[in-house]
Amino acid sequence: MKNLIWNSFLCVAGSAIFSLCVNMFSVPNEILQGGLTGVAMVINRFFPFLPVGSAVLILNIPLFILAKIFLSKGFLMKTVAVTVLFSVMLDVGAAFVTPYTEDRILACVFCGVLSGLGLGLIFLSGATTGGIDIIAMIVRKYFPNISMGRVMLFIDFAVVALSFFAYGEIENVMYALIVVFLTSKCIDTVLSGRDYRKLVLVITQDPDDISEKISRETGRGITFVDAVGAYSKKGKKLILCACSVAQSRAIAKIVKNYDKNAFTVIMSVSEIIGEFI
Repeated sequence: MKNLIWNSFLCVAGSAIFSLCVNMFSVPNEILQGGLTGVAMVINRFFPFLPVGSAVLILNIPLFILAKIFLSKGFLMKTVAVTVLFSVMLDVGAAFVTPYTEDRILACVFCGVLSGLGLGLIFLSGATTGGIDIIAMIVRKYFPNISMGRVMLFIDFAVVALSFFAYGEIENVMYALIVVFLTSKCIDTVLSGRDYRKLVLVITQDPDDISEKISRETGRGITFVDAVGAYSKKGKKLILCACSVAQSRAIAKIVKNYDKNAFTVIMSVSEIIGEFI
């Protein structure tokens, strides 16, 4: 119950900050966000009668259907709840938030920082705002050699490119790139400051079910290592997984649910060389 209350608070706070950022800085200054929020802003540009929040929700509906088919039920429920909450806050807040249009550079900086803060709080709770996260997770599930980070980055750049076609000025594209960059850096800071990479080691008697659940929930690759207990002389499997801080917490919960006698070690790592985005 305590975790539920805390995660709900993070989702509400994160959605409120992100929606405030979009209404105060992004929309009035024509600075696109990454992901489906940016696409929704473009739709609102050409069809002003459709609010940005409503457009975000409509765009996510087909992705919710895909998530129901290909991803876990728990992930889908969290994603739907947060997306609806964010969309409602976005449309309701638009009537009360005073836009800031004095300095576009200043608006761009605050837009990126606050977007990262809001999304970081949402990710910290183990939820997402849907959109390209769903696409990236589905791609990762069926094409494990393709990085989720690269899929998301490619989609974000494609959305940012829409700035030129929507607003007709190259400056809008440049502002959007700054926002995407600052947002990603602030998300990392919120999740764990500078230390956002973890190495999880799990010794368990039930490696198959645990590894399958970890892979499905986080999209991270897993390595099995054969191990032998020095005292019991029994063979066991060691699960090794490099991940983010938020994912390490999710992995710890998964292991606890499947094997209460499992031995889990979570370590901070200073550098990962290879396929890790």
